[in-house]
Amino acid sequence: MLPTALALRLTGRSPGALCAYAAVALFAFWMLDMVLIWLFLLGLSDIASGRYVPFEVVLTLLVGLFCAAGILRGLRAGRLLGRTRRVATVAVLWVVQATVMALSFLPPVVNR
Repeated sequence: MLPTALALRLTGRSPGALCAYAAVALFAFWMLDMVLIWLFLLGLSDIASGRYVPFEVVLTLLVGLFCAAGILRGLRAGRLLGRTRRVATVAVLWVVQATVMALSFLPPVVNR
């Protein structure tokens, strides 16, 4: 939820090209995640190893399709943004999303 909140905050009061590229960054991150799962299911990679029930496989296809649609729409909407701002926006959101995802794999902290 944090990366999405940051993407919304980056847009300020006037969503536009910056918001579009913030969304592109998040859609691309999750599209990569789906591709890694598909590569595992096809036996081409072990990065996203695990057990996936048929329902989860269908969901990865749906998420991938919606990510692709979001990326295409975001690229069109953000074309007025300068190259430096596009790259910076994508980089910041990727780092935040990757950090949040990495933190989710840590064991929970319990007060003792």
